[in-house]
Amino acid sequence: MIGDSIAAHWPGSIARWMGGPTQNLGVSGDTPRGLLWRLGLIQGHRSWKRILLIIGVNGAGSEPLCHDVAPAVVADIRALHRIAPEATLSVLAIMQVGEGLRPFRGQIADIDRRLADATGRERFTFIDPNPALLAACADKETCPLLLPDWIHPSGAGYDAIGPLVARAFGVGPATSGR
Repeated sequence: MIGDSIAAHWPGSIARWMGGPTQNLGVSGDTPRGLLWRLGLIQGHRSWKRILLIIGVNGAGSEPLCHDVAPAVVADIRALHRIAPEATLSVLAIMQVGEGLRPFRGQIADIDRRLADATGRERFTFIDPNPALLAACADKETCPLLLPDWIHPSGAGYDAIGPLVARAFGVGPATSGR
């Protein structure tokens, strides 16, 4: 697993959803361009079986950076394919953030649409937790799936995303829970 703080803060239960031991290479505050730089430091190939990429929220709501997020994530995807050519790659949609999930709804939806459109061409599975997130939290004062910062998933949020990850990688368990 690699990405920003949403990856970095994922509890140890991620191994359950990824189908085995998992190395967490998440870095709080990272951006797609920052990740691309980090990936450039990796020499040779890795024998990773599965890669979960979680990146993009740190720029998705910032003009003009939001227009660069989807192409930058695609650059990260290409770099990961070069580093681990045998790995199955899944990309978590940029999750809706901000109080009531209102502030950046259109911008994030546009970035996610562009990423989803690239799945076949760039050889990855797109995992979208936003329908469940919006159903539980849109236009509400609190959200059980997010921490009070309205950015990071709560334990319940990670538990809701976990089965989507397992399904994308074709591993069990197929139900939520820690």
